[in-house]
Amino acid sequence: MRADIERAAQMVCAAAEFDWTWSAGDLPVFCDRVGWQVHDFDELFPTATTDLEVDCPDVWLDITGTTFDSERGLNEFSFAASDSALDPEELDEILDALVQQISESLGQPTDRWIEPTRGRRWELPVLVVTVMISATSVRVGLSSHAYQKWCDKIEGWSDSEDPAVMLAQAASEDAEERDYGLDRLERRLNPEVPGPDDEPDELGDQPDDGRLAALCAPGLLDLALRPGWPDQLRLLRLVTTTAGRDEYATPPFALWSDTELAPDTEPANRHEVRRAIGRALPGLHPLLDDPDAEVRIAVLDALSVCTEEWETVVPALLTHARAETEPKIRTRILGFLDVISLHWPAHATRLRLADRFTEMLWSAADPIERLTALSHLLVADPQALPGRVESTVLGAVREASESNSAQDATAFPRWIKPTRAVYERLDARPDEQLALVESLFTVDNLDGRGLARELAGDLISTWRTDYFHLLEPIAEQLAEAQLWKGAADALADLGTAAAPVADRILENLDRLGRPTEWTVDTPFSLHTELPWLSLHPDTPSMNKPGPMLRAAAHTGDPRAVPAVRWALEVDPTPCRLDDILAPLGAHAIELVPLIRERMIHTHTHRDGDMDFRSCELAGALGHIGEPAASAATDVAGIMNDRNGDLVEVLGQFGVAARSTIKTVRSYLDHDQLDVRLSAAITLWRCTGDPGPALRQLPEALAEVGENFPAQDLRAQALTAVADLGFAAADCVPALQRLIELDVDPWTTTGAATALWRVTAAPEPTIIALLELSTRTDIEIVTDPNRRRRAHWLTGAAECFAEIGPPAAAAAPLLSAELARPRRRRGSVPADIELCRACRRALDAIFTDVG
Repeated sequence: MRADIERAAQMVCAAAEFDWTWSAGDLPVFCDRVGWQVHDFDELFPTATTDLEVDCPDVWLDITGTTFDSERGLNEFSFAASDSALDPEELDEILDALVQQISESLGQPTDRWIEPTRGRRWELPVLVVTVMISATSVRVGLSSHAYQKWCDKIEGWSDSEDPAVMLAQAASEDAEERDYGLDRLERRLNPEVPGPDDEPDELGDQPDDGRLAALCAPGLLDLALRPGWPDQLRLLRLVTTTAGRDEYATPPFALWSDTELAPDTEPANRHEVRRAIGRALPGLHPLLDDPDAEVRIAVLDALSVCTEEWETVVPALLTHARAETEPKIRTRILGFLDVISLHWPAHATRLRLADRFTEMLWSAADPIERLTALSHLLVADPQALPGRVESTVLGAVREASESNSAQDATAFPRWIKPTRAVYERLDARPDEQLALVESLFTVDNLDGRGLARELAGDLISTWRTDYFHLLEPIAEQLAEAQLWKGAADALADLGTAAAPVADRILENLDRLGRPTEWTVDTPFSLHTELPWLSLHPDTPSMNKPGPMLRAAAHTGDPRAVPAVRWALEVDPTPCRLDDILAPLGAHAIELVPLIRERMIHTHTHRDGDMDFRSCELAGALGHIGEPAASAATDVAGIMNDRNGDLVEVLGQFGVAARSTIKTVRSYLDHDQLDVRLSAAITLWRCTGDPGPALRQLPEALAEVGENFPAQDLRAQALTAVADLGFAAADCVPALQRLIELDVDPWTTTGAATALWRVTAAPEPTIIALLELSTRTDIEIVTDPNRRRRAHWLTGAAECFAEIGPPAAAAAPLLSAELARPRRRRGSVPADIELCRACRRALDAIFTDVG
């Protein structure tokens, strides 16, 4: 059907008789009366459909407000009276027929037009009816008189891109026209937020955004400086944005070279805006005393981008800071100066910012400002206040803590951020960092001790110096009701490095009791962190080991086994149990029967085709290896097409998993390459037959993608090649290709190691690994997706240890690594293992084999 003219006319007549209030609550009542359907009315964006026989029955709704409220305004709605994509003659015919039917009931239209498309309008007592040809169909619009009047007013305003016209609109005495003009200017001038006016085909010979900004800046500033102008704040922010300031960028604005400021470039246009601001300085300076704090901040931001005027602006802002009553503005002034120190040290030196920060450090009455000034001073002069930083910070923290307690003990302490900044900026002075952390542990303030714990963890994770004495004050916090969780999380993250305080962790774990022993006034209704278990009451299958239990298990201490056993016995079985089983290593062997039982139980009582908990437990059994091989048949029993990757677990059981060979063979034809490869490798480990693996390896080694699956597939294939050794000789060209491609450090290391294992020729491997060490980005210790991995050098060092004396050329690299004061970022246990691997390699290289 081309159109439903009769039904559309009936809808218009029904709307003419309806008692409209033009609130959203009218919508379901009217729709129910005419047989339309309303969907999601209790949501922010409800929808509706008509019963007209057209190809698009959806109703377009214009409802005001950003939250659901049945009383919010309903401006207009429209619907299609015809099918879409009809030719112009058909649309004209349908429009004429519909207008005729409506006119028979409502009288002749009160308005008509033919450009840009034909349309008619009826001004009725309760609404305005519009029938017009849209781009694809004939549509009927129903709107309130107020909204239609506003639309008519907007249509009367010019859409010219002429800067003079837009500025005239922004300067209009009519508030709505002024708002319209400013909206258009903001869309055009904001370099980060292009608007609908930015389409190139619509601009013709009009100036681009940057040039338009340069042309409009003087006029906008003139408006902003008019006394009492209503849009002053908005104008100041617009000018500052067009000058190239971005609050969320680092740094928030740029300094451009002479080359970048060549004529007709974007920086050159933005720089012209900055010069316009500079010329307006005499009018802007008085606004620093404006009673509205937001205006003062906007002026400060505008002044900050006047890079050619910093010699004048910086002293003026510092003078203003002494009289400024709003702390956040004084802090913002300091922040602006800090940006200069951080990113343009030469300018900071010329402006003597170190002296200015020092002056503010000793003169500021507010301890927060003193801490902020100190953190900025340490950027401008990294060696400032030798030996005095710790006492300065501690005095300010204690003063700020007392002030915070007196005002609002529940408020987040404002001194936390600048104190952390001071610590971070002492990065080249670790002894003073340590003194600061040790002092913070002593403050009579929960937030201060919590910050001390966080910074202590950072010290241990950053420096290879023996800072493990800091584990003790962290562990002491396990006994504090408001600090135990943060302390437990910190110790869990340190893994086996937290073993020296295992006694304290286990003692507090026992003291706090298991969840069944806890009593609470009201049932848990939200995600709740308890020492033993993190509870998800609405989804019990998402329960997981609690922070204290994780910390205990991650130490690898065998005394944590009973606690892990308890977690395995909990019903329903928690998830992430593999996280607390893996660190126990051989100590988990006694738990194998229980792990098997819970794996089968969770699989039997799963929801759907697969339960991730049973797969996690199967993975834990695989991590234990051959001592858990009795579970091989059970693991094979829970496998299906969706968890086929468990075939790799069977391979970890080795020859003892021969009983599952039939199951393993069924996965050799799986549609996923990683599963096929795992099945082939597992067959080799169980039977000694390398044939299936050798047939799968070429395709796996050809994968050079950077995503998780590709990385894992390469790692699995390279490990298999290295284990196969001489039998994988046909893979040598693929290994050489991966070394040449240098996809990532781990792939190159794995390929070089496999090449050595296959060929027994050390020189190509040594050359490849030493060349890898010269890469400029070699500090990267996580993959592109930020997943934790051991540093590539750990694998390289293990390879050098295998090669022995012929790898003597690697000795300087290994020695230099051991001489590094900083840890490789990732995890403390991984860095400790890296150092051990380097020592083992050096021992092997310098072993007298004669």
